[in-house]
Amino acid sequence: MDKTFVQFTKDHFFIQNFLEQAAGNVELCENGEDGKSLLHISCSNEMLVIRNLDQVGIREGDLGGSTTVGFLRSDKAHGLYKRVDHMIFENFKENLWNVHLIEMKSSVTSDEKWIDIKGKFRASYLLAHMIASVLAIKIETTRMYTTYERVDLKPSAENPVVRKARLGFYAFSPQEEWSGEQFALNINGRRPFQHTPLKMKRNAEGILVGECRLCC
Repeated sequence: MDKTFVQFTKDHFFIQNFLEQAAGNVELCENGEDGKSLLHISCSNEMLVIRNLDQVGIREGDLGGSTTVGFLRSDKAHGLYKRVDHMIFENFKENLWNVHLIEMKSSVTSDEKWIDIKGKFRASYLLAHMIASVLAIKIETTRMYTTYERVDLKPSAENPVVRKARLGFYAFSPQEEWSGEQFALNINGRRPFQHTPLKMKRNAEGILVGECRLCC
């Protein structure tokens, strides 16, 4: 890996503190509607961490958390207008990196919320490859995680249309996707990825806490 080039691009082509160099342990924080969440990340490899990715590039006056990249479509139907909470690039071998996309929730209580989360994963996956191109690094795998305290992915009675499968594609249930068994994103067809639910627990202060070890 040309660490000098990565360092140069990190320092000169991205806004200040966008990419944080880390190794060993990282604590990620999210302040949601249901309180604060803390996720402890451990990793034996060097990392580049993007905290609060969903807040970078917020459009002025937009209270919905929408972000924008000027040359990408921002319509909701194509899922490129929102991002996950945190992104980690893990350097596990020479110039090979794994990407870890982390969405932090207190509860996932409908299939519609799950569809929204998948849209964030897709947009963030594409964004990760753009960032990697600037850094001149190679992505080996992309893994996705959702933290939660409660989950209930029963079909939404209010909007049954969102559960209809595209013509020619098998309709996997949200539960099958959530567990990681059949998780995939719609990127020119179904593209499979690894999804890991991360169970969180409330401590004495009412903060949701959890941990995750990143492994190759």
